[in-house]
Amino acid sequence: TLWNWSQTRPASTYLMSVVTGKYTVVRDHWHDVPVEYWTYPDSVEAAKRGFGKTPDAIDVFSRKTGIPYPWAKYAQSVVPDFIFGGMENVSATTQNDDGMLHPAWAEPQFNADGLMSHELGHQWFGDLLTTRDWSHAWLNEGFATFMEQTYREASRGVDEGMWDRMEAEQETIDADRRNRRPIVYNRYVKDPIEIFFSGHIYPKGATVLQMLRHQLGDSVFWAAMHHYAQSHMYQNVVTDDLKRAFEQSTGRGYKTFFDQWVYGAGFPVFRVSSSYDSLAKRLSLHADEIQPRDSLTGYFDADVDVEVLTDGAPVLGTMSVRNGKGDLAMVLSSAPRAIEWNKGSWILALSDFPRSTAMLDYQLAHGDDVAARDEALTLLAARKSDGAATRAIAAAAKSEPFVGLRARAVAALSLFPNDSVAHTTVIAALRDTASRVRQFAVGSLASFPGADTDSLLAQVVRGDASPIVRGDALASYIKVAGDAALPLAREVMAQPSWRNVLRAPAMDVLKGMQSDAAHELYQKYAK
Repeated sequence: TLWNWSQTRPASTYLMSVVTGKYTVVRDHWHDVPVEYWTYPDSVEAAKRGFGKTPDAIDVFSRKTGIPYPWAKYAQSVVPDFIFGGMENVSATTQNDDGMLHPAWAEPQFNADGLMSHELGHQWFGDLLTTRDWSHAWLNEGFATFMEQTYREASRGVDEGMWDRMEAEQETIDADRRNRRPIVYNRYVKDPIEIFFSGHIYPKGATVLQMLRHQLGDSVFWAAMHHYAQSHMYQNVVTDDLKRAFEQSTGRGYKTFFDQWVYGAGFPVFRVSSSYDSLAKRLSLHADEIQPRDSLTGYFDADVDVEVLTDGAPVLGTMSVRNGKGDLAMVLSSAPRAIEWNKGSWILALSDFPRSTAMLDYQLAHGDDVAARDEALTLLAARKSDGAATRAIAAAAKSEPFVGLRARAVAALSLFPNDSVAHTTVIAALRDTASRVRQFAVGSLASFPGADTDSLLAQVVRGDASPIVRGDALASYIKVAGDAALPLAREVMAQPSWRNVLRAPAMDVLKGMQSDAAHELYQKYAK
């Protein structure tokens, strides 16, 4: 069979692809643009789950950038054993079938929206505009990760969008700890692909764009993004093209910002102190940057948002940190109940800001965004001998409205293995309506060994509605019961499951056991 495709717009040759196979084509559209999902004949419903939000994402990206989808069509094809999650070939993205096709019961732990929207975002940033050389790869991958975050916020709400941003910030911090280097970077040994997956290109690139977005506000930021994309359509770009576009669009200078965050490395580490004058009702905050400084990392210009919770209305302020120091004074109507530093987690940073357990408890219960509540949870979890901290985390495990943070609270209770409140709260979480929370609960329950725990975990292994939860419960059951859990393990592991969700967690535990029976069961499935 002969096909003839005429590519009428300029495109980089590495973004051209042909995929062949026995496909069923699910046809969709965005306005008059054909949208196609090429999948296996037995996986049509899974393809609809994985790809189904594509037209909505095209609409979001077209509106945000002010540039309608720029190619003649958009097709996505699944392939087996693909080397990447996806590849943004012009108008014909190739996707790893394992990342796109999943059963309905696997949601929300497995969801293809992120991969779908990331590769779609490349159709603008990476395809319509393509980096001139690999040292500027963040103009492709950091932007696509940012577009992925943009769609998550647009489709699932502000909490989910913030959670996605915070995960990228943590990935960036972890990458910096492994290897401090700038975003723009061209040192590799054998292949430029070595530059890509260190954590400096995807998550940090997206985080830098989010900081610009917060500084400018959505309308000004997206106008600048439109100017950048419109000025360089079907061309190759470098980082200075982006800087120049933002300067032209906003009338501001961005040399310092790009020198610090893109051409430099690292991030600020703040040491923060506070004092409250009850007579003047005045809160004073002071911050020092204490990160190690060298030729790559200096001081960062940072405008840090602060929110103070009181018995009255919240009070907002911004501290300008320059040359490593900053001060802020705020007049309050009553004493501070909680002080949220780096409100919204918009600045990539680490902070050392001592606060009382009572303040963190109040922040966890009353913070109006997941960043504030997550910070409080993280700090409380480190106070393992403080009963008030345990009770605050237990309360969040029961009533925190955001599922991701509620699951994290349940996980944190495993750090309090001798506390009866933590124990009973974890048991209660086994009945949570969200499978993500139950998944973390069975993991935490292993920190409370005993006959009751053995019985509870065995019940979950046999009866939970989610195979993902059942698989993790089996792993915990083996961990606490040892060889006594192996009869049930043999029964459950004999059942095939998508992505081996019933077997894989148990395998991780079995391989560390010393008994002959455990070794035999491990060897049976290791191959």
